[in-house]
Amino acid sequence: MSSLPRIALGSSLAAERLALGLELRDVERDTRIRARYLGALEEEDFDTLPGEAYAAGFLRTYAGYLGLDADAYVDELRRRRGAPAPSTGRVITRVRRRRPGLLRLLRG
Repeated sequence: MSSLPRIALGSSLAAERLALGLELRDVERDTRIRARYLGALEEEDFDTLPGEAYAAGFLRTYAGYLGLDADAYVDELRRRRGAPAPSTGRVITRVRRRRPGLLRLLRG
């Protein structure tokens, strides 16, 4: 296990939101993340979220919105959930499929 200090994910999100004088509906309006999912993040009820990618994305957006270190929050979530960090060494390229052109169709 890592020697880095653990972050109290949910309680620190809620505390920062309240310190900024924000309601969940304010955050929902600004981030476009449903209040029920924001509440689930604050309660650390990650099973309520639609999936691991959504949990990480919502957490990153919410923490960043509050001015917190979004990467640290996502790293802590991955550490708790046992999810591997995404690989950055693989480049995905778009493959263009060749479609018959108009000239080719006319030639028959």
